[in-house]
Amino acid sequence: MYSGVLTLAVVVALLSGFARVPGEARFDSIDVQRIRVVEPDGTLRMIIANHAHQPGIIEKGKEYPHPSRAAGDSAGIIFYDAEGSESGGLTFGGKREKDGTVSRYGHLSFDQYGQDEMMALNAMQDGDKRKSGLLIKDEPNWPLLDLVKQMQAHADDSPEAQNKRAMDYMAAHGRMHVPRAWIGRNDDDSSSMELKDAQGRPRLVAEVGTDGTPTIRFLDANGKVTGEWPQSAKRPQAASENSGGVAK
Repeated sequence: MYSGVLTLAVVVALLSGFARVPGEARFDSIDVQRIRVVEPDGTLRMIIANHAHQPGIIEKGKEYPHPSRAAGDSAGIIFYDAEGSESGGLTFGGKREKDGTVSRYGHLSFDQYGQDEMMALNAMQDGDKRKSGLLIKDEPNWPLLDLVKQMQAHADDSPEAQNKRAMDYMAAHGRMHVPRAWIGRNDDDSSSMELKDAQGRPRLVAEVGTDGTPTIRFLDANGKVTGEWPQSAKRPQAASENSGGVAK
């Protein structure tokens, strides 16, 4: 009887301690590895986490392994919509390697419904190279989760085989990450604004070169320059390929 009463008292004490206390709690300082922000019904809306506790891909509340999030040293915030599906995030990282090489990056993005990012604000440093800017992209209408499940079904494949599987899937269903616009600083010290068509081909490029020379070029679907300013500017061999993003 004594043992039973003591056990009951401990259970009551524990339940009381973990019960929700109404009102606000205030802290001067708190150390935490992960915070989940949820709606009153439990729907996930945000995760703030260090690298070790970064989540996988969460779709309608169900989590799937992320193919790249476990790599690197990223930490940050992942956003979720009202259905508990990932809709963007803010991630960052960087460090000095043992050989002295430095790296640093930051990435803010917002996703298309059921797909990957439509817009990304990126900043990246890799040694002496630095690149930062705004990238606008088109994503297909098929659900990204379909490709994730297919990759998981063949998780034992080599990276090369997995990459080919993803390329084949996109060839059959529609390409992902089609760049449409870029404005920013490029890793060759130039700065540019590029507008591209629905196939991701550069059609208008305004650039300030590494020597400070400004140029504006108009291109056809084959990449041929059809007009430029100033007319006397040295014409590059091909359209700029500077636009791009940091990996999610």
